[in-house]
Amino acid sequence: MRDPELPGLVIEKPPYGFEAVGGMTRVKEDIRMKIILPATNQELYAMYGKKAGGGILMYGPPGCGKTHLARATAGEINAQFISIGLHDILDMWMGNSEKQLHNVFQYARANTPCVLFFDEVDALAASRSDMRNSAGRHTINQFLAEFDGIEASNEGVLVLAATNAPWHLDPAFRRPGRFDEIIFDYVRRPEGDTATMAFPGLDTSPSVAVARFVRDSAGLLAERDVRFGISVFGISATRPDEVSQDLRLLAPLVDYVAPMLYPALWGDGEYGVEKPWRTPGLIVDRALVDFHRVVAGSGAALVPWLQDFDAGRFVYGADQVREQIDSTLWKQTSGFLLWNPATRYDSAALDPQFLVSPAPPGPPTSDMAVVDSAAQPPTTG
Repeated sequence: MRDPELPGLVIEKPPYGFEAVGGMTRVKEDIRMKIILPATNQELYAMYGKKAGGGILMYGPPGCGKTHLARATAGEINAQFISIGLHDILDMWMGNSEKQLHNVFQYARANTPCVLFFDEVDALAASRSDMRNSAGRHTINQFLAEFDGIEASNEGVLVLAATNAPWHLDPAFRRPGRFDEIIFDYVRRPEGDTATMAFPGLDTSPSVAVARFVRDSAGLLAERDVRFGISVFGISATRPDEVSQDLRLLAPLVDYVAPMLYPALWGDGEYGVEKPWRTPGLIVDRALVDFHRVVAGSGAALVPWLQDFDAGRFVYGADQVREQIDSTLWKQTSGFLLWNPATRYDSAALDPQFLVSPAPPGPPTSDMAVVDSAAQPPTTG
């Protein structure tokens, strides 16, 4: 369906809800609490002074299902869905971008419930401090004004947005009532035991197929005298069939194993830790016990990925990073890798001995850290 006031935009009512979205249980639950329940229980929420509306920012790599999830959200509440791209708003003529943005919100307000989905929102809501022209600032100011519903109520207007680079957004969009909730939509696998699932084209289990791929890749790299490592999920040591990463098969094929132990991404209660993101050192310490056990005797070094980035309400600074580093040293791992998608690292978390050129992973010889070699050397950020 198209509206004459919104040329180029397709307005739809998705015929499916969350049942059409595989996995992502935690992500769907966050959206349900923030958006769906207030929209479907408006009288109850009104008793507590809450309104249906607001925004959620979904952050994740390309192709992980953010747009599909946004459509399913609209389907869950039988709402109209409008997907808005950069080309639908920006215009070469002064004032037209603001007008088109206003028209989109006006249509949504007149046709509630309505889900507005802004893809690649960092291009439309970039930090104003980085802009050299005033036209872009005017568009962002208009976006903020529409989001706040200053001249008209936004009740029943639900705003979802997706980005690969949330650190490029103007800070004003992170204030309460706007994108005050960030969901890290990191989806690379189905949920459940993959050994019980059928995968067209595979003549064996997914875990064995992955191991064969790693074996073939290792052979090619060995001919070129290249060190070879694999990054694996944090649950691969205890639940390998859920992620098709059987370390008993994989570890003997590689030089190092790099488990992703980011505390903010563990579920509550993992390893008996009530809130892993609050005690980053503890969850890393307990997870490493299992990885050391599984990798032992394989000849592979253990080099865990640690978290040096904020994820929604999880704010990580030098103390939180230091806790994780200490846990890796106490467990006598071969080193560690820090990850921050903006490649801005907190050097205050590192001892002077770590501020050196990255060293290749290998057998434990010292407490030297292996910092992400794809990023810049650690700087305060």
